[in-house]
Amino acid sequence: MTCPACTRAAQRSSYQFQHGCRGCAARSVAHLPQYREAKKLRDSRHRPYVLLLEAMGVTHEDVREAVKNDVALQREAAR
Repeated sequence: MTCPACTRAAQRSSYQFQHGCRGCAARSVAHLPQYREAKKLRDSRHRPYVLLLEAMGVTHEDVREAVKNDVALQREAAR
């Protein structure tokens, strides 16, 4: 966890993000369609996703870690 918003997201469903937090940036990417499409295609180099990662200043590994730590994303992945 890197900030209070990340800590809340690990404890319960929360869509709060803190500007300047790398963990929040990674969590926000994980909630977007570009991530879902790359995941569906099993291609972490899917161009729209890579462009989003670059724009947000995070890595695929950051996003994967955020998914593991975010309750809402875990619920979504379980569906």
